[in-house]
Amino acid sequence: MSNAPQIHHKCVSRSHHRILTFGESNAYYQRKTDPLGKDGKSHIPTSSLVDQYILTCRTEGKTFSTIRGYREKLRRFLGWGEAAKLGDFTVEMVRDYISHLQSAHKFEGHPFNPTQAKLLSQAAVRNLVIVLRSFSSRLDRELYTAENVLKRLQVPRAPVKVIEALTDEEIEQLFSSLDVNVDVGCRNAALLMLF
Repeated sequence: MSNAPQIHHKCVSRSHHRILTFGESNAYYQRKTDPLGKDGKSHIPTSSLVDQYILTCRTEGKTFSTIRGYREKLRRFLGWGEAAKLGDFTVEMVRDYISHLQSAHKFEGHPFNPTQAKLLSQAAVRNLVIVLRSFSSRLDRELYTAENVLKRLQVPRAPVKVIEALTDEEIEQLFSSLDVNVDVGCRNAALLMLF
């Protein structure tokens, strides 16, 4: 590492809220004036950027299940987008993908589970889009794009599930069905009392 002092420029990136070094500020302004164009990044396959994103998640210490979920959701997008390049990754493309997801069947294209007649839930579509927005944010932070390409994309809403509480009568019925004279019944009664 060089012992030369870092020269700081009074440029603050709006998305990162920190003072940038002189070299970083030049790269920041280059991104703003030449998004994806002459710098030659628009031809990069989206699949290789997804691989880098997954690697970054792994090195940042994200859990195995989080990484697996990101990988599955992004591979689904790649399967739909086929040979998309970074220059193709736009809000319009992702909106087309969302439209596709909203009419896709559950387990469609899944390697083990057969496709069901039921459509993907709104919550599943929402989760897929949230991962894409995270991926887009990473592309911005890593200077692949001039800005977060999906920052103006609204994430689809999913209904909030409301769980109805048991009535007093239903609770009494549960307790009366237990035989507290045996070990299992006594244990079950103790568990019910915790709730």
